[in-house]
Amino acid sequence: MGIDLFWDNDEQTIFLVEFNGNWTWDDLNAVLKTTTRISKERNQLMGAILDVRKGLNIPGGSIFNRDAMNQFKELIAMSNSGQENGPVVIVGMSGMIKTIFDTVTKMDKQATQSVHFASTMTEARAVMQIHLNHSRRTATA
Repeated sequence: MGIDLFWDNDEQTIFLVEFNGNWTWDDLNAVLKTTTRISKERNQLMGAILDVRKGLNIPGGSIFNRDAMNQFKELIAMSNSGQENGPVVIVGMSGMIKTIFDTVTKMDKQATQSVHFASTMTEARAVMQIHLNHSRRTATA
């Protein structure tokens, strides 16, 4: 499989999703199904770090069709607890991912409001902690 799913912290509140070059929509759907199930079972706000430093080759070659855009929106909402989306940090964003992100933002600003970017895993973890803590405080207020 071209996508690996791990826990990024001992508390198991942050998903780490590593994209390893070539992957399929079925691979992505399996990861999304797992993260959605876990988030809903725990009824807890989760975070997700998407590591795309090894590449994010879009199946079929184009993100600019309805199905691919919907899949991307689901991907950046993967930390959804069933009530609201937790923060997502994308590590290693290329120009292509930036174009995809900008396009999705133009279509649906709500879908991308919890997405942040980092250059390294250390930076991603720091950004995640800030935004996950902020999201939890906001959710309990």
